[in-house]
Amino acid sequence: MLMPFRQARSSHVTPPSWFEREDLLCPVICDLLHEHCPGNAEGRAALAPRGSWRGNMPLGEEGVGLDSLSRLQLSTRISEFFHIHETGAEDHLLECVTLRDLHEAILFSLRQYAGALTFRSSGSVDQPHACTHQAADLLREAICWSEIIGERGRIVSFVPAHHIYGFIWTVMLPSLTGLKVRRASEHGYYATLQGLMPGDLVIAVPELWRFIDESAHSLPEDVIGVTSGAPLSRPLARSLAGRGLVRLIDAFGSSETGGLGWREDFDAPFRALAHVSPDESSDHSQSREATCSQDRIVLSLVDGRRRTLVAPDRLVWENLRHFRPLGRRDASIIIEGHDVHPEKVRDLLLTHPEVIEAAVRPDRMTGRLKAFVVPARALYDPDELAGRLRHYLKSRLPAFAMPRSIRFGTALPRNRMGKPADW
Repeated sequence: MLMPFRQARSSHVTPPSWFEREDLLCPVICDLLHEHCPGNAEGRAALAPRGSWRGNMPLGEEGVGLDSLSRLQLSTRISEFFHIHETGAEDHLLECVTLRDLHEAILFSLRQYAGALTFRSSGSVDQPHACTHQAADLLREAICWSEIIGERGRIVSFVPAHHIYGFIWTVMLPSLTGLKVRRASEHGYYATLQGLMPGDLVIAVPELWRFIDESAHSLPEDVIGVTSGAPLSRPLARSLAGRGLVRLIDAFGSSETGGLGWREDFDAPFRALAHVSPDESSDHSQSREATCSQDRIVLSLVDGRRRTLVAPDRLVWENLRHFRPLGRRDASIIIEGHDVHPEKVRDLLLTHPEVIEAAVRPDRMTGRLKAFVVPARALYDPDELAGRLRHYLKSRLPAFAMPRSIRFGTALPRNRMGKPADW
């Protein structure tokens, strides 16, 4: 029996453990596997089962396609994500032969300990890093979102379940409310879009909202949407409303912090969730009313502790409950003892007439910068263009700030959340 959101709000009873629902745990496992699948068509088909969990699919090269090194890397990532090291069951992961074996090993561990989960940041600014959250805090956030959204009939997901955004909205929220989840990763993007029903709650990122806007002439009645992960433009929000989207919730947060705030009016500031506040101990927060620039935030945790951390974005608080993000904090790196700003190198590349898009980030192998460029012309010689760009940069940058490698493509690399990805 499905639990309406209004019942979930008024209930103080802890919901059943999310991992006991196979339809919630298996998509998380599939998305973790997806990161390590080498790309063969049959293996990827096993991870997009079109509505059925192929438990008998072998994990090895004859099935999903994992070699011994990929198996070890996968086991390490799964152990980190589910905190399997807390139960000492890590070795069982390496003994798994099929997807079903893997599911049972993870479930065995979670039944002993499920108090924390570790996500990975997207790496859109720096290298991906571990972000650990207590399960009780994730559940509390899901309760907050259920109060904001109201009663829904079903959740429709266009996002991966192993990212914190997807996990809270498509795993924790349905475990709390009893709602079923239809996932585009299982049914296909077009089929999922065509199968939307009145009362659906659609979870997506801006790039996929653009896909929905371009692919759907109209949406069914009473469909509500949620967007996160990157800014969504006001024209796109207006266009989606014109296609029948009743509400579009802009959820702001990060892998490090979880959800921080929300808004429906894209010209308005974000309203902080109940457990989020600016750090009033900072010199910037002396006035309770004046607008202040404050990147340090305080999270009131379920266990009674208060956690102070620096938000990944620069924030301006209009009061203690409303803030506006001003973009990512400037992420400089140290090269040969010097501060180097990858964004400034990118901006310089964009001034070259043969470049229409560019990204610059640290290379984890060399410790230097690397660049990815989308050329202005479709036909070009990569070696010659790279030479011209290096000559252009050499006269404007010190040697330590020069990108050591330049790659080209038709679009900047992005991950499944629509965020900038490594290359």
